[in-house]
Amino acid sequence: MSSFRRDSTTRAVIKCSECNCKFYSDEYGRENAADGCDCGNIDIGIMETLPDSAYKFLVATYYSRTPPEIYDEPLPPKEEVKQPERRIGFHQDEES
Repeated sequence: MSSFRRDSTTRAVIKCSECNCKFYSDEYGRENAADGCDCGNIDIGIMETLPDSAYKFLVATYYSRTPPEIYDEPLPPKEEVKQPERRIGFHQDEES
């Protein structure tokens, strides 16, 4: 599960300048931060923080040849989950 702030309206995008592979900050957390781009230029991992830090860890970006483009973009709209209609008691079917 991501540790991304729920009240955020934007997310950071890390884009490889060589292969155009994109990484989105809201998709990474402590459990799944090991990733890299297709061409091998960018690696993403965890950086531990000091015990008195407000953050338990940081998601770190490393590059080997070309610096990535890093910018913010709006979060995509959330998909609405349709809840089934809740009906209590006895009721007749609408087909009757």
